[in-house]
Amino acid sequence: MAVVYLLAIVLPITILGGLLMRVTYVNQKSYHADLLESYHAGIKRTMYEITSQIYTFSESIVYNDELIEFLRGEYETENDLRAAAREITLMDAYMKSYAGIDEVLVYIDREDMINYGQYRVPTEEIKETVWYQKAQSQF
Repeated sequence: MAVVYLLAIVLPITILGGLLMRVTYVNQKSYHADLLESYHAGIKRTMYEITSQIYTFSESIVYNDELIEFLRGEYETENDLRAAAREITLMDAYMKSYAGIDEVLVYIDREDMINYGQYRVPTEEIKETVWYQKAQSQF
């Protein structure tokens, strides 16, 4: 009687349960692989968009005549410098347009400059960084 019970009930349930477990495992593995691939593609697309925005933004900063004039200008007082800096609205306009860019700083290596808004005098720590040295060698 016990053998019939095992063959009639327990064995089919065990086989069906095993098959269902295997199918569920394969489906979940496939689902998570597709989800991971989609997530990777989204990150890749976002990084491309941010990189494009930064490249476009940096091009406009480098060749902006108002900004170049401000950076080369001679200022008698700190208030004159601040007033001239406030007139440059290029970066403010871009920061409103590009939500992916958190902050842009322009480092000015002149003794008469001060830290104001997006403009900074580089510290020794900044001057030692690779990106700063590379930027200095290009200009």
